[in-house]
Amino acid sequence: MLGVESVIISKEKRGTGLGRVLMKEAENFAREYYKSRGKTDEMFLYLYTNTAQQFYEKCGYEVCDPPQAFGNVVSNLSTGQLTGLAAMLQKKQQTNATSFQHVGKKSEMWNEVWMRKSI
Repeated sequence: MLGVESVIISKEKRGTGLGRVLMKEAENFAREYYKSRGKTDEMFLYLYTNTAQQFYEKCGYEVCDPPQAFGNVVSNLSTGQLTGLAAMLQKKQQTNATSFQHVGKKSEMWNEVWMRKSI
């Protein structure tokens, strides 16, 4: 599983197409990553957002359930990547525990939405 953690565009640059360019580059990277590992079916790029669902829908993403399993991806990560993933998940877990509770595909308080795109 590959995912985008954050895409942040300054307010003065929004609407210029820069966000779409960054997402296309992330999708190209993910596609090449999957292909370099011999994976050619069910190639998805995941993300979650609480502020930009419409933007991602315009980029071709659709609402989905949160990914449940990392499968063989974790076994292919370097120590640095595993450390980064662990820190991200710990931060996410702390945020979930203190700020909101998940209900299905969206969280009640933050309107968090998981999305994915077939690449």
